Amino acid sequence: MGIKEEVYYEGGPHVGDLIFNIFLAFTVICIPLTVGAIVRA
Repeated sequence: MGIKEEVYYEGGPHVGDLIFNIFLAFTVICIPLTVGAIVRA
């Protein structure tokens, strides 16, 4: 008996999100965001 959640979108991320996060990977702080974008793609 879990919580019922309404899902609005179940697709992958936008291609721009992946490219933008890879570009930001040049900074150490944004590496986790880049890894997350690559895993989602």
